[in-house]
Amino acid sequence: MHFRIPVLLTALFLLADAEPVFPRPGDSFGTPPDPVPGKPLQIAEVWGEQLRPPASCRRAVVNLVEFMTTATNIATELGDRVMLGTAVSMDLPIVFLISDRAFLLNAVEKRNLGNYIFGGGFLVLDTGSGGRVPGQSEASFRKMIDDLFGSGKLRPIPNDHPIYHSWFDFDGPPRGKESGFGEESGSEETSVRQPQSIMDRENGRPFLEGVFLDGRLVAVLSSQGYARNWSEGSVNEPQLKMGVNFIMYAVQRKLKSGAPVR
Repeated sequence: MHFRIPVLLTALFLLADAEPVFPRPGDSFGTPPDPVPGKPLQIAEVWGEQLRPPASCRRAVVNLVEFMTTATNIATELGDRVMLGTAVSMDLPIVFLISDRAFLLNAVEKRNLGNYIFGGGFLVLDTGSGGRVPGQSEASFRKMIDDLFGSGKLRPIPNDHPIYHSWFDFDGPPRGKESGFGEESGSEETSVRQPQSIMDRENGRPFLEGVFLDGRLVAVLSSQGYARNWSEGSVNEPQLKMGVNFIMYAVQRKLKSGAPVR
């Protein structure tokens, strides 16, 4: 039986203190309520005229949605692909942009994406492959961020940030494609953990970076290639769990702002 949006999530939010907290795995809240009228939680991929995921990542968000539903018992579905030539619906609490190649956004695409972010949306940007040397797509994402927010807005996300505890507990982001599929390093609970530093000790680059506006995290840039891991499905559970945290953090932000979640 799956929970549905928005009534259940709103009720859970009202139970929280200053920071919205969702029931964690293993928490006991008695018998789950029957589904309430309403649509499942929707997330979406965003494509641009030059921006699109590689063939190896086409199932990434599909698999993540399926894992999200199973892991949280919150009915979740992948909405229609959003083309940046049109407005991005503010009903979407989070959208995913995945690319492993260089790209540029045109003026209309920048405006539509900017309207979504400054209207309360949340971005996850993924390079699709990972690697110890920054690739073309990473450079394109960084330029896109500079164009939208101004230079110098990206900074490392601290390991104690709430995004690492929005559903599953991590002491920092799990390694992605860069260190091989299915690697458990950095996952929660009993798995081998990464060093407390947010920096990759081999190349000095942050694992995850974010854009903060007025102290609020509004976008995550992953150069770890999580999308490739998600495409592989359940054999990459730590990376899928991190993806669930992305979604739950975005939903919590939207609830805290008072905006409806659909």
